[in-house]
Amino acid sequence: MMTARKNFCRLLIGLAVFPFLAVYARLESPLAESALLWKQAKELHPGIIHREMTFTLPRAMCIQAVRIDLQTPGLRLATFEPAENAGQPMPGFPDKVIRTKREKVSDFLLRCRKPVEEGGRGLNMVLAVNACPWSPWQMPWNHPYADRTGLLVTDGKLVSPNTGNPGLVVTKSGQVEFRSFPKDAEVSIDDIQLCICGFSVILRDGKILPKDGGDCHPRTVFGLSSDHRWLYLLIIDGRQKGYSEGANLYECAQIVRQLGACEALNMDGGGSSTLITWDEASQSPVMLNRHDPNRRSQRKVGGAVGFYFVSASAEPSSQLVLPNTPSWKKTGR
Repeated sequence: MMTARKNFCRLLIGLAVFPFLAVYARLESPLAESALLWKQAKELHPGIIHREMTFTLPRAMCIQAVRIDLQTPGLRLATFEPAENAGQPMPGFPDKVIRTKREKVSDFLLRCRKPVEEGGRGLNMVLAVNACPWSPWQMPWNHPYADRTGLLVTDGKLVSPNTGNPGLVVTKSGQVEFRSFPKDAEVSIDDIQLCICGFSVILRDGKILPKDGGDCHPRTVFGLSSDHRWLYLLIIDGRQKGYSEGANLYECAQIVRQLGACEALNMDGGGSSTLITWDEASQSPVMLNRHDPNRRSQRKVGGAVGFYFVSASAEPSSQLVLPNTPSWKKTGR
C-alpha cells in the first residue's frame, strides 16, 4: 500500500512538473518528449541552446536548462588550474592542503577570456557553470582556497586527488563520459585530459537512483545522453519563496531524464549554483539563473566548468569524439 501511494505521488509530481507531456509512464523512453522540450529553446552560442522553464506545482520552481552538442566543431571544456601555492598547508586548516583558489564563476569566465599576455588563458569561453564541492566549509565561508574537490584534472595534470566522488571526464582522445572513482582507490589519470567531480550519481542507464529525494535546495546537475553527444546542464534556483523553492534529488533526476539524459550527476548546489553565459552585444558575462536577492554577490567556488571554442586552423582535430566504450565507467585499482 505504501509503495502504491509513493508511486501515485510521483505520478502527480511528474504531471505537475511537465503538464504539457501527455503520459508520465513514457518517461521510461524520453526521447520524443525531449525533442518537444527543446523546441522552444534559443541558441546561446553555436551548438549550445538554452531554455528557461517555470512551474507552480509541486512548488514554485524556476529551471535553467542547457543542451550542449559535444560534436560542435572546435568546442572544448576547461576547469580550474592549481593555485599558485598549491600543495602547501592551508592557512588556518593544517589538516588541509591548498589545491585551487576559489573564484566566482563569472570571474573564472572573464579570466579565461583575458589574453595570455595580460595574465589570462586566452580562451574564447562562452559558458561557465559551477561544479565541484570543496572544503573547508566553515562560516563565514570566505576562505580563499579549496581542498577535497574530488578528482580534479586540468590539461592532463592532477590538481586535486581522488576522494571517491564521481566525475565528468574528458579523455585525451576527446571522449566525454561520467566515471565513478571508488573511495581510497589509486586512480590513473594517464588517459584523462580534464576531470571535475560532483556529489553523487542520480541517474544511471536511464534509471533514477535516489529512492527518496530528500530536501529541496538550489541544484546543479550534469547529464549525458546515451550516445554521449549531448551534455545537459540543469540549474534550479531555490530558497526564494514564491519564485523558486528548489528541488529534491528524485525530481532532479526525473527532470534531467526528461531533457534527454541517460546518466546524471548531482553537482555542488545550494548558494553555489551559478550559470554564466557570455553576451556578445554587451561584451560581458550574464548570469542566467537568479540567486537570493538578499545575497550581495556570487559565491566563490572551488571549481567550475567552462566551454570555449578553438578554430579549426589552430587545431586540426577540433571535434570531440563519441565514445566506443560503455556509457558508464568505474575506474580505480
